[in-house]
Amino acid sequence: MNIVVIEDELTARAQLVEHILQFDDSHNIVQQLGSIREVAAYFRQQPAVDLIFSDIELSDGNIIAAWKELDIHQPVIFVTAYDQYWMDALQRTGIDYILKPYAYQDIARALQKYLSLRTPVKTAPLADSLTALWETLQQKDRKKYKQRFTYKLKDKIFLVETANISYFSITNGIIYAYDNTGKKHPLQEQTLQELEPDLDPDLFFRINRSDIINVQVIDHMRSIEGERTEIFLKHYTEAVYTSANRNTAFRRWLESR
Repeated sequence: MNIVVIEDELTARAQLVEHILQFDDSHNIVQQLGSIREVAAYFRQQPAVDLIFSDIELSDGNIIAAWKELDIHQPVIFVTAYDQYWMDALQRTGIDYILKPYAYQDIARALQKYLSLRTPVKTAPLADSLTALWETLQQKDRKKYKQRFTYKLKDKIFLVETANISYFSITNGIIYAYDNTGKKHPLQEQTLQELEPDLDPDLFFRINRSDIINVQVIDHMRSIEGERTEIFLKHYTEAVYTSANRNTAFRRWLESR
C-alpha cells in the first residue's frame, strides 16, 4: 500500500511513520510532505497513492481550507492537535480523525478501518465505524485542557494557572510561561509540540516555532513586511511576531474564533 505522510513537525512525522510501519512494514511511505505548497506540487503529478495521513495546521496554512484547490481524492486519516475541524475533514475524503497526543493503537485502529472499508459491500461495518467515530469525537469534545502547570525551583514546587498565562516561549531549550504580571515560569515540558495538546485551541495559538499566545491578552496588532503580523500583548511592552509561514493560519484562526 502506497502512503503519503503530511506533517510539518519532523519529530511528529518520524513517530507517525514508525507507527505505520509497525502496523505493517510492507507499507510503502512514498512521500513525506511538510507544507501545502509541497502537497500541491506533489499531487499535481497524479501519483499512485492509496492513503494519506495528514496534519491540518501546516507551516503555510490550514490544509482543510486549501483542500478544494488541491483536488485530492484519496482517503485521508487526519492526525491533529485541534478538534474543531473534524466535521469539515469528514465531509471531504477523511475516513478518520485522530487527536494528538496519540498512541500506536490509534494509528493501528485507523489503518484497520481503512482496510475494512476496502472490502466490498460491507455497509454494516461502515455504519458501525462511523457510529464509533462519532462517540469518540463526542468524548474528545469533553476533553479537559490543562488548568495549571507545576514547576520546581530548588526544593519548592510552584503553580501557575493556565488562565493567567499570556504566552509561552521557548528559549535555549527551556519553555517559559509568561503570566499577566510579567513574571516568567520555567516549565518541565520539553517541546512546544508536547505542550500544545494540553492547551485549549480556542484560546491558544502557536504563532511561530518559539511562541504560543493567548488570544485573550492581545491588545492590538499590525501587519508588517514579509507577510508577518506584529502582536502587542497586554502587560508587555515588547511585541511578538508571527512567522511568515504561520501568518495566514493565524489570521484564519482569529476569524474563526
